[in-house]
Amino acid sequence: MQELDRTFQRIADRVAGAGLRAASRAGAETILEQAKANIRDTFVNQSGRLENSGRIELEGARSRQVANILFDVIYAAVHEYGLQDQPITDRQRAFFWAMWAEEGDEMWKALALSETYTIPARPYLRPAIDSKQREALREMARVLAEEIKREARGGRTAATIRGGGRLNY
Repeated sequence: MQELDRTFQRIADRVAGAGLRAASRAGAETILEQAKANIRDTFVNQSGRLENSGRIELEGARSRQVANILFDVIYAAVHEYGLQDQPITDRQRAFFWAMWAEEGDEMWKALALSETYTIPARPYLRPAIDSKQREALREMARVLAEEIKREARGGRTAATIRGGGRLNY
């Protein structure tokens, strides 16, 4: 009975620590990959800086992990949420006039003559969360189940038990 209790405690410790971190990361990776696909679909012919800046950061206590999906470019939130009626600065106005002089595109002239501008929201992360939430939860459950199985075997993989034979659970 004591050995069984120690095994349960080891499993609980593993799942509450590294297992929960691995599961959180696995679920977040599912959503991050969809967010990157959304960026590629929405921002065709762009530099790729927004897509390439995506990363996962884990935080929280041992028994509670939160996976944050971050995009580390200054304009990430602007694309996700948009901007309404932003005043045009003198520096922006000078840039718009320079672009109009260089390209002759009337859009730049219109911006230079405007008082404000609006950037529409083009969300990429929120739709990824909406569409991949169930898949992320399934992936988290799969990783946690693997961690529990591994610890139930004493921290060994199935291939190392019984001379390489597999155990079925």
